[in-house]
Amino acid sequence: MKRISHDTNLSNWWNCNGQSLLIRHLMMNRLDLFTNQVNYT
Repeated sequence: MKRISHDTNLSNWWNCNGQSLLIRHLMMNRLDLFTNQVNYT
């Protein structure tokens, strides 16, 4: 039961924070790629 509750807390954290952090990370990477392309051209 303890393991299950821990996994539930982890999934709740992912739903609340992980996805937004991942999206922000992807957006930052895309911005870096975009600025690199602008600098190269």
